Amino acid sequence: MNALRQPSPPSRCPNVVLRDAEGTPRALRDFWSIRPTVFALMRHSGCTFFRAYASVLESARPDFDAAGLSVIIILQSDVEGIRSFRDRLRLSWPCLSDPDCRAYRAFGLGRGSVVQLLGPRVWWRGFLSFMRGHAPGLPDGDGLQLGGTFGVGVDGIVYYSRPNRDASDNPAPAEIITAMTAALRGAPDPC
Repeated sequence: MNALRQPSPPSRCPNVVLRDAEGTPRALRDFWSIRPTVFALMRHSGCTFFRAYASVLESARPDFDAAGLSVIIILQSDVEGIRSFRDRLRLSWPCLSDPDCRAYRAFGLGRGSVVQLLGPRVWWRGFLSFMRGHAPGLPDGDGLQLGGTFGVGVDGIVYYSRPNRDASDNPAPAEIITAMTAALRGAPDPC
């Protein structure tokens, strides 16, 4: 697979079974079948952008709740690692463990090229993230794996698909909420 070209995401949400922070197996369907859900598949736990994005998603919880959306954070760490990460960042969103990157592959996410992981844009954004208090840590997972954000309706259809273009590329909560609410209303996406 060419690392510069990301595979297409599925039109239906894959039903991968992962473990939550307590070690309980959870199918992705357990979440989206109850309430429209945003799955945020993160890079490795040492990634400064991953830490910053998780914090941004947490701070936007009232906006997601008001829009009727849940957020599930998927990490490459084992169960103990996701529990530690969740507690350290005081995340209220559920976190799922995917050390084998099964959900990443099922959503069509690829591994990054040198430019996608270490290019000038990534370095600059890394510096800015560091200055905001999100220091990098030791990688726990595949350091080449790119992340992505996917919004799924209660019918299992992926209505929002945003594979990361590089290590620093994460959508703003307002973008996700706007696109999902428009799609779930049946209106064309204004983005």
